[in-house]
Amino acid sequence: KRAYGEPLATLEAPEGVLFNIAAQPQRKRLVVHLLNYTDHPVEKIKLTVQGRYEKCALFSPDVQMQTRCGSVVMDQKTTVEIPALDIYSVLTLE
Repeated sequence: KRAYGEPLATLEAPEGVLFNIAAQPQRKRLVVHLLNYTDHPVEKIKLTVQGRYEKCALFSPDVQMQTRCGSVVMDQKTTVEIPALDIYSVLTLE
């Protein structure tokens, strides 16, 4: 549970990288859409979300298949590092 006023997620990325989260509580899953409006690919984006999520997968038109991503769970927060973002990616946390 998050404290009042505390954001559901924070993103460490250059200005121009935006994200949106769709929660699917019945499936115990978050779907995170990442969009890069900068003029170049971005590397090492860090996303921190409230809650404990053990599985993480990255879907992107820039790669040919689904990529598993590592996540670190500490103090009811999960942190994921996205290795690179060219234009658009979808991240699922379960």
